[in-house]
This record gives sequence, C-alpha cells and structure tokens, in this order.
Amino acid sequence: MKYEKNNRPRLPQEKKEISPEAKKRALLLAVNVITFTIIYFVAINLNVIVLPASLLGFPIFLAHVVTILYWVALAVFLIVYIAYNRAFSRKGITVEMLPDTWTAEQKAEFVEDGQRRLENSQWMLSVIIPLIVPIMLDAIYLFTWPIIENLFSLN
Repeated sequence: MKYEKNNRPRLPQEKKEISPEAKKRALLLAVNVITFTIIYFVAINLNVIVLPASLLGFPIFLAHVVTILYWVALAVFLIVYIAYNRAFSRKGITVEMLPDTWTAEQKAEFVEDGQRRLENSQWMLSVIIPLIVPIMLDAIYLFTWPIIENLFSLN
C-alpha cells in the first residue's frame, strides 16, 4: 500500500519578533547554565579534602560539599518557586471561572495576582534550570559511561 504525499499548499507562517527582554533572559540563562556547569564539574574533579579523615573517620572532599550544596540550593529554589506561585493553582484561571459571589474587582485582583506572581518569579528559573543541568549531566555520566565503556572495551 502506497501512501500519497500531502500536496496541500502551506500557508506562510508569521514570524514573531522576539522581545529584547526575552533575548536578555535567554542570554542570562545560557550564561548561568555554562557557569554553574563549569563550577560544578571543576569542583567535582578537584581532589581537595575539606575535612580530614581524623575528624569523622573518613575524608570529606570538595566534590561532596559541592554536590550537597547544589542539591540543597535546587530544593530550596524549587520549594520557594512553587510556594510563591501557590502551586500554580491560579494559572489558567479566568474571571468567568471564579464564583459569582465575588465582585468584579475581586475577580480581577485574583487573576492579576496569579499573573503577577508568575512574572515576578521568572528570575528564579534562571537559577533553577542551571542547577538542574549539571546534576543531570553528572547523573548521565555516572550511569551511562560505564555501559558505554564496556561496549567498546577490547576485553
């Protein structure tokens, strides 16, 4: 059975202009991702002992401290972001969805508050995403590299 090619004419798509604010946020995000990732992997690969083994019975390396700091910072920022946005319970709510017992002013304030919270918390994403990337890359490296290494080993 042969499938026919769709020969419908395509409508020209309008190209949306990217605002300078969006370009600035994207550049900040890219710089943060690169910076956080470099700091993470440089610190992980340094064999610097922060606490000697005589104190705890085992040495604490800088890699341990940095990994814990990244995880804690990620957890704190995620909790604050979700709590500030009230678990996104106001996202997508329109005035028509709100109770009839509320005044028009209350409804407008409720909807505006949800939108304002999303806009005001966007800066947190420029910290959350760069914290996620090196942790994710490290996990991919830790769990997939041995498999890839074994596939191409000569043993």
